[in-house]
Amino acid sequence: MHGCSIDGLGDGVGDVFCCADDLECAAAIYLTQSRKAPLSRCEATLYADGNATVAMMTKLLAEQKRKPTCYKKAAEFALSCGSSVKAETLQALCGVVTAAKAKAAAELLEKELKKRKRTKGTAIKGATGHPVEAFCQEHFNEGNVTHMLDQCGLALKKLPAVRYRDSEESAPPFVVGCVLAAYLEMGETDGWSTPDFFYHKEADQIAAALDPAAFQQALEKLYQSIDKKTGITKAPRFLMPYCRFGTAEQVSGVISNLKKWTSWSAYHQAGRDTEYLARYAICLNESRTALLWADKNDQLDFVARLRNTTADMLRDTQLSEFGLDEKGEKVYDLGGTTVTAVLAADLSLSLYDSNAGKIVKSIPKKGADPEKYEAAKADFAEMKKNLTKVAKARCDVLFQDFLSGRSRAGEDWRASYPGNPLLRQVASLLVWSQDGQTFTLRDGQPVDSKGAAYTITDSPVTVAHPMEMDRDDVERWQKYFAAQGLRQPFAQVWEPVIDFSQVKEDRYSGIELPANQLRGREKHGIQFGFDYSTVALSVSFAGCDLDCGLTDCRHHSLEPDSKVVFGALKVENPSRQANHIIGLLDKWTVEGRILKDDVSAVEHLDSFTLAQVTELLNLAIENQCTNCTAALLAYKNTRFADFDPMDVFTLE
Repeated sequence: MHGCSIDGLGDGVGDVFCCADDLECAAAIYLTQSRKAPLSRCEATLYADGNATVAMMTKLLAEQKRKPTCYKKAAEFALSCGSSVKAETLQALCGVVTAAKAKAAAELLEKELKKRKRTKGTAIKGATGHPVEAFCQEHFNEGNVTHMLDQCGLALKKLPAVRYRDSEESAPPFVVGCVLAAYLEMGETDGWSTPDFFYHKEADQIAAALDPAAFQQALEKLYQSIDKKTGITKAPRFLMPYCRFGTAEQVSGVISNLKKWTSWSAYHQAGRDTEYLARYAICLNESRTALLWADKNDQLDFVARLRNTTADMLRDTQLSEFGLDEKGEKVYDLGGTTVTAVLAADLSLSLYDSNAGKIVKSIPKKGADPEKYEAAKADFAEMKKNLTKVAKARCDVLFQDFLSGRSRAGEDWRASYPGNPLLRQVASLLVWSQDGQTFTLRDGQPVDSKGAAYTITDSPVTVAHPMEMDRDDVERWQKYFAAQGLRQPFAQVWEPVIDFSQVKEDRYSGIELPANQLRGREKHGIQFGFDYSTVALSVSFAGCDLDCGLTDCRHHSLEPDSKVVFGALKVENPSRQANHIIGLLDKWTVEGRILKDDVSAVEHLDSFTLAQVTELLNLAIENQCTNCTAALLAYKNTRFADFDPMDVFTLE
């Protein structure tokens, strides 16, 4: 909504909610409104670029004389943006304010301009002549830097020494302070709305001139100093620069403290605020550790917006790139020998020593160049630590795609999977669907269930589901994975297909399950809740409505042996998700019958796959349920007579 004016808004808010994303409207709303709702709606737009916002406010105020409060609000906003507002922008606003004879606002601006003038051109204490020092003076104000450091109990002159990159000279405290202050300024949050975080271009440019290791050591000293003096929960905004520039290990430390900070008895509201801010601060870090945490905690979309990309692109590149070649190998030159890291079909890593001619457990130190040894050791340790985590995170995403049917464009799929050794291996463990045809990757090339070559087009590609596949196609894929000895990340081709027309209301009526068996099943679409004060049970199943009740509850607590008894079942949405829920409940309720050695369990196996029947047979054998063992063995030999056995079907 361009062309918005202050007069157009008047004293009401009008269409505030439909124009708050427009800078001109947002500036007009800020100057004229006092209500929190419209102001909070405009915050993201206003603070995205403080300098541009102040310039827009100056333009609006110059068009027509307004009440003194409007000018003062503009001045206060400009000062709140600190060094992000350029001196010339501040001067222009001061000129408009002075012309309008708004004394209070003029005094605020003139004071700030005088302070900037005093510090401009003043030599930085400890200056070395490094070009970044002039850059700091141009973009930052020492008074503002000092003020921001003071918010965390830090003194500018006492900041730890940090040497410049590729130099033995230490940067002046003011240079280090500029980087810290820029991110400390972002740490102001109300604890409710998403903080307006971004990568501070000027601060990042200054940080790039510093030695990374030295700067990270300085950050650690400051963190420990604050934590020892007052506790980090008293100065949580320090987590902003700490996480932005910290090592993967430093970020891991913050992650490990998240749960601790939520303890009300130990940290009260300060702890909750710290935990909230830390969750966003972690997203500023560029390590794989931070990205894995973000992906696991539904923050990767936020990270993607910060980096002007998509979550899928981050998963395909920064998360999944380990420097492996097309064969899934990475060669380390140690100066006298080479060691090769090899990615196996089961996603494990091994090391091959070319000199010794054998597999070794670690990077050999003997005869290696010390620097090359340390670099190789660190790289391999990071890869070994995170490769399986990345693979699991990707498989978790693909499992949700399996349940939801989410697809990706064919060209995106081709760009992501075949060329990346890790993702290629993951892709080879699953069946994919495109235009009704199914395929997988074998030796890096797409093939169908009959082993014929398949061409991946630009049409959408999704994780295939048996309920949308031809039965013969499903069986061919089952035999393919069994014959190849490939373990799927989840039971994809072994997923039972439910005939929804045969699902009756009393399918589970009166059947009991341990309450704890339903806990922690969120990824399957089961939400479990228990209110200890009201003794109320809340269980929901995606795509289904199933009545649940507790058989026993004592002393307002959920006992370890508490059970849930099922009532009427209704399929609300006959989808992949509902199919999975009923398949799970069928499996769990049949297990209960088997443990009681009730042979009637065999009557409920029509939708079960060979993998599931094998699991049930093993359950009966392990628990010495002789009647069920005999019945299940007979059923398996009859139902799957022409199928080659396989001990393990999935990675789960």
